[in-house]
Amino acid sequence: MDNDVTERDRARLVTAESVGAACDTLVAQGKRPSFRSIMETIGGGSPNDIQPHFAAWKAKQAEAVSTTAVPEPPALPRIAEEMPELAALLEPLAGGLLKAVGGMLERQRVEYEGKLTTVQEGAESRVAQAKYDAETEIRRVKAELTAESEEWQIAEASILEERLSLLDRGAELEAANAALITTADEATSRAAKAEESLSLARRSLDYTALERDEARRKAAAEQEKVARLEAEKASLLGLIDSLRSEVVTERDRTERLHQRIEVLVGKLARMDDDDGAAPKMG
Repeated sequence: MDNDVTERDRARLVTAESVGAACDTLVAQGKRPSFRSIMETIGGGSPNDIQPHFAAWKAKQAEAVSTTAVPEPPALPRIAEEMPELAALLEPLAGGLLKAVGGMLERQRVEYEGKLTTVQEGAESRVAQAKYDAETEIRRVKAELTAESEEWQIAEASILEERLSLLDRGAELEAANAALITTADEATSRAAKAEESLSLARRSLDYTALERDEARRKAAAEQEKVARLEAEKASLLGLIDSLRSEVVTERDRTERLHQRIEVLVGKLARMDDDDGAAPKMG
């Protein structure tokens, strides 16, 4: 809607009458009309809109110059006084020659001025168009950088959240590792006590056969218990080794995430610096 309003306002500003009046005003002020000076005089417009009206005004000016009569050259008083007959012959020839030379010079001047004006207009049009394209590209790149910066900020927040989660998981694994170590120590202590009980049972075998049989049964039970404890100890030690490996893996992953976060923070800082150094739009 705003673009439609801008186009209508610009169409009302840039007309053949407004462009011609602006050119006449600039010439009256002793200035050479150009796209920039015409836009400043009429208060808006663009080189593409002004160009056809500007060209029409220049064509009218060139036509007016070409139709202007070249004044007759003055007679040669000295020659007329001294040589009346020679002056009568030379005066029309000199007048015609001067008129022809003057017309030729005027045509060349108009032609060169037209070429110069055309080149100047083309250059001004290209400069204005290039400036407009550059400003449009700057706005587009700035918008893309802003969107990319927002995406990086979201990614950084996600990575930081994941890092905190991994740190919590690492703390849980450390606590579980400590608990397993404690359990393994308790199992080792129970195994030592079982071995001590087995030794006591063996010393009691010197008593009666019944006592020896009972002791054997107890010893077998204690051995079985020791075997179970040893198996449990081996299982716990294997679990501890597995958890230690997992903790090391989680630590490595946490370090890699920390390095990635530092790289992302560096990129964000460079993007902020580039954004601050971007040329301001007029």
